[in-house]
Formats: sequence, structure tokens, C-alpha cells
Amino acid sequence: MLVPAIGRVPALLVELPLLLGFCAWIAPKILRRCAVRAPLAMGLCALALLLILEFCVGVAVRGWDFADWLADFATLPGLVTLAGYVVFAALPAMRQRGLAPRGD
Repeated sequence: MLVPAIGRVPALLVELPLLLGFCAWIAPKILRRCAVRAPLAMGLCALALLLILEFCVGVAVRGWDFADWLADFATLPGLVTLAGYVVFAALPAMRQRGLAPRGD
């Protein structure tokens, strides 16, 4: 909704903190409920699922193939998205070490 009004990168910069904030809020609840012993592995599994989902949406909605999807990460919006994904994957481990905001 924001992209037409402010552009793709500014829209990402608005969206990412909101999504990462939600993830930081929900991570401790999942960690407690599931008794996760390897939060980094959990984050990497979540990242893998997210990337698979994003690729499938890119194919279905944008008509991309794998090369198009990878090429998008070489753009400025793609790099911003990739940085957000790295933080997303690290959140469970950061939360366990007390580096992410407390959500409880």
C-alpha cells in the first residue's frame, strides 16, 4: 500500500521494523512454549521456510523464475530485505542471549 505513495525502499524501511518488532515480541513465547534448545537452528529453519514462501509468492504473483528471484536480491530493495532476513533468523538466538527486546 505504501509503495505507490513513497517508493519501494522507504516502504521497506517502514515495514521491516514493524515485522521485526513483532518477531522479537513473539520469539520468547515460542521459545518458552516449545522448549527450544537450539534457537539459532530455529531461526535458520524459520528463514528457510520464509525464503521458500517468498520464492513461491514471487513465482505465483510476479511470474518470476529462480534467476529473477535471486536477481531481485542484488537491488537496493533486495539488499534491505536480505538484511531484514538476517536479523529475523538471528532473533531467537539474540532473544535467548538477552540482545533482543523483551516481549513478555
